[in-house]
Amino acid sequence: MTGIEMGPLGQAEAHVQITSLDRRQSELRFFESILAEDEVNRANRFRFEKDRERFVAGRGLLRVILSAYVGVPADELIFTYGSHGKPGLRRQEDGQPAVQFNLAHSNGTAIYAITKDRPVGVDIEFVNHEFPIESVAERFFSKLEVAALLSLPEDSRRIAFFKCWTRKEAFIKALGDGLSCPLSDFDVSLVPGEPARLLHVRWASEEASRWCMEDIDSVADYAAAIVFSGPQCRMHVDQWDLSSANEPVAGTHTGILNQSV
Repeated sequence: MTGIEMGPLGQAEAHVQITSLDRRQSELRFFESILAEDEVNRANRFRFEKDRERFVAGRGLLRVILSAYVGVPADELIFTYGSHGKPGLRRQEDGQPAVQFNLAHSNGTAIYAITKDRPVGVDIEFVNHEFPIESVAERFFSKLEVAALLSLPEDSRRIAFFKCWTRKEAFIKALGDGLSCPLSDFDVSLVPGEPARLLHVRWASEEASRWCMEDIDSVADYAAAIVFSGPQCRMHVDQWDLSSANEPVAGTHTGILNQSV
């Protein structure tokens, strides 16, 4: 089984992996073989085979990626889940800084973010040109964000909407609060050309200073963002297997990870 070779993960780093969930049947069989029973049961509840295969690929890839960081065979990793369902790894007993992670997917493309002892959230969205951005923004965005969006030229609004959406989703996921935290209760930047920033959090004025937010502009036709706690850190982004033939994308770092189970 081939995968991606991970470099060392420093405490001042965030690693991001982007890949396709549409995998060969041989890969899917391997991924299913390393899943836990509850993951297989979740996969089997999908109505459509394509959705099932993408779930298997997503969880299998997660296990392969994390195995490379923590030195534990992929099929032996044990996941924990927060009160709102955010997955995590059982903390290592040797006292080393815990690897934290988050994942998201859209339209068959998956993104994984990995840090050390830093809560992290990540989101990716396909920029759908049929999506009703203005009505959705008015329903879910804050008043400040809606005003900023509608002030933009019409041809700039769509990408601004999706950048705003991924920044907000990444923050919610970093918090681990799921839908218990309304998207309208905090503000993020969205004007094209401005840095990604968490501007204001209504439930705690000091909260915005605790988090770093970055866009990930690595994949055409997608918006993506990462949010992590603490001071600014270096971000390393790899992408692979984004072509229909599942071949490495030209110009990206690709390695080989031999995975045994």
